[in-house]
Amino acid sequence: MVRDDLPEMVPFALWPEPGGLLEWARTGNGDALYWLTEGEPEDWTTVVWNPRDSSGSDALDAVAFLFAYFEGRLDVPLFGPPPPEPGFDPHRDSSHVYVKLSAGELPYEQHRDWLLTYEDCYGHQIRVAFPPEDDDEARAVILRAAEVMGCQVLRAITIEGKPAWLG
Repeated sequence: MVRDDLPEMVPFALWPEPGGLLEWARTGNGDALYWLTEGEPEDWTTVVWNPRDSSGSDALDAVAFLFAYFEGRLDVPLFGPPPPEPGFDPHRDSSHVYVKLSAGELPYEQHRDWLLTYEDCYGHQIRVAFPPEDDDEARAVILRAAEVMGCQVLRAITIEGKPAWLG
């Protein structure tokens, strides 16, 4: 959906398109790691990309990429230096909702174990990921935040592009 709305911000084909990017990891800062799905899966290489900053590609598979980065042998400008003690959060299913907003003045806050991002690289919006059981509370909090910010909610969609919360 974003690629259709803002093609200049998404210069890559996206999976399942042939040779499209397939996300396999995301940082807390919104940077993402993708496989470049060209050739056989064991030959896929890593692309680090975020539309608000530069993008890059490395001819390394996912494991080699992570080892090189965490050992300090690979410079990834979007990530900065590797942490002194690298680690990963365990996977947990999350509901993802993208809330398109009009402009406003106030910043956002982190809430519970939700991942909340306020951004303007795809237009003015809030992205929130939360455990599915928090859906009603997340809806109330985010819609109230938009109201407090003086913003109108223009739409709310899931990560799959389906309508959420409004309608």
